Amino acid sequence: YLENPLTKACEERNLERIKSIIENGNYNVESLGLPLIFSSEYGHLEVVEYLISIGADKEAKDNFCGCTPLIWATENGHLEVVKYLISVGADKEAKNKRNVLHSFMHQWMVILKLLNILSQLEPIKKQRIKMVRLLLMLHGAL
Repeated sequence: YLENPLTKACEERNLERIKSIIENGNYNVESLGLPLIFSSEYGHLEVVEYLISIGADKEAKDNFCGCTPLIWATENGHLEVVKYLISVGADKEAKNKRNVLHSFMHQWMVILKLLNILSQLEPIKKQRIKMVRLLLMLHGAL
């Protein structure tokens, strides 16, 4: 599917080329789903923001597994893209063909990111488990 000039530009993260292709081509809003999915999968936040801003369907599903941009961003650990898609109303409860819930995957990624961040904090080093639990609760991971 990378033979398509638009998806190729998305692969290259070339926002100016993407804009030029869309402005000068025969692309309509309905044809932006695949580029949005691709850009979400690879964590291209600026491209995702642009495609959404011109009307790309944030609930578009691919033909492979029925995954939406949010599922692809989550599965590949692109936290900023995940946060952006949620902020523009992407369905956190939609399912793909494997019935994987976005919310489950999102919580898993949040927990991993928090554990990575928290492992550097003093309460962890001093075995203050109550503080760790509180921090995780405050960030919605528990």
